[in-house]
Amino acid sequence: MRIEGACPCRSTRFEVTLTRELSDYSPRACDCDFCISRGARFLSDPEGKLTVSFSSVPVSLKQGSEQAEFLHCPLCKCLICVICSINGNLYGALNSSVSQIFGGLRDTIDVSPKRLSANEKMERWRNTWFPVDLQLPGT
Repeated sequence: MRIEGACPCRSTRFEVTLTRELSDYSPRACDCDFCISRGARFLSDPEGKLTVSFSSVPVSLKQGSEQAEFLHCPLCKCLICVICSINGNLYGALNSSVSQIFGGLRDTIDVSPKRLSANEKMERWRNTWFPVDLQLPGT
């Protein structure tokens, strides 16, 4: 299943490829202040793919262990996704709250990555996040 969407201002576009129906997925809500304040609900599928196309350089923030980058639309400042490079490969999860097209998801699952060690986080992300194709201006 392939889903295309955009941030509220439509300047950042994304495409997700899922291996199951949308109704089979439960987004994850991190319990840190950063994610809570943004209403983030992360969707991923390690067998799928996430492509994000930014019209200009995204706003990038690191939080907590600073292992992952949270990418925001440079215009509307909406949190689009979280990414991390692991062994030279880019993995990530899409903030499903960014678009109403994800209304068919299951109930949100609460998670607490801050309770994991740095290595445990990386292993979990590698096993649960999308492979990511990040398209930045000029590339």
